[in-house]
Amino acid sequence: MRLRGLTVIETVFSVAILALLIFVVGDAVSHTLRAGSMHVGRASEIRSASGMEARLNEEARSSTSVFVPPIDVVGEDNSSTNAHEVDFFRRASDGSDTYVAYRFDRGSGTVTRYDYALIGNAPQTTHADLSAAGIASFFPQQVDVSATGDVVGAESITPVSVYYGSLRNAGGNGVVLLDITTSAEGGAPAESSSIHLAAKSAPTDLAELVSGSSPPPKGPVVVAFMIVPKLMKGPWHGGGGGDGDPNPIHTGAMPGTSAFIGGEGGPVNWFEVSQVEPVLESGLYRYTDSDGNRITLTISCDGNPCPQFVPVPQQIPGAPKGLLVFRTAQ
Repeated sequence: MRLRGLTVIETVFSVAILALLIFVVGDAVSHTLRAGSMHVGRASEIRSASGMEARLNEEARSSTSVFVPPIDVVGEDNSSTNAHEVDFFRRASDGSDTYVAYRFDRGSGTVTRYDYALIGNAPQTTHADLSAAGIASFFPQQVDVSATGDVVGAESITPVSVYYGSLRNAGGNGVVLLDITTSAEGGAPAESSSIHLAAKSAPTDLAELVSGSSPPPKGPVVVAFMIVPKLMKGPWHGGGGGDGDPNPIHTGAMPGTSAFIGGEGGPVNWFEVSQVEPVLESGLYRYTDSDGNRITLTISCDGNPCPQFVPVPQQIPGAPKGLLVFRTAQ
């Protein structure tokens, strides 16, 4: 029995069909691998950016203020359109200040988190770690609440700034608007997002923190005193009330009261008072202290007008403990 072989045409046709099948299968495998690579790349970029955004929000919630410094942690310009770093300030319970910065490096497409302290006005980094990679842009800008566009009635909220010892790290009810764009890498398209960063001092509804009106003055701080003659010499003379009794019959002393309204409500700086008013008597006085606080001072004596006296506390032997003593001006 003879076996019939394939003709040239049949052979060519068979090879063509086989090649077509190999091409179709190869293209399907290649497409699957490309799709998988794209999904892996997209997931990687999303994880990197979203993880950083979560950390940024947590930083804001645990901070006293969120701000965009004019100079970044490595001494480069961070103002206006060059902004690429957002910072967080915290005042610890022990009174110390701590700072955190998220700085974007355009060359490497990375965002690095820095812990730093201020030495004078210069930041000194103490720790750094990579926060995100594959970032194409990272642009923070300080905005008022009314500019966020997602607060009902925001136009009626007064911008409030709270300065924690420096213009650099101002807090308050402002918001840092941060725009982030990832790179189109690994088959993954670029992703863009915007987040609002507000310090813990601002409530979640971004309500006005303080009234626009001036706060009421502190006080009054009331200080009792005695006025004794300028030429009084020797120890304090006791009276019928026992040792140390400021008896006006024996001492010629006149009891009085001073009331201070304004300032910080703390101890009275009589040296500062004497620099502004070298001589006092009964009446009302107004002055501004060295901290810029407006003070209202009222002087009165028991039953009679106060004689003119010099508001410089005197050390007189035998005077009752805790009693402030002034001498008359004449």
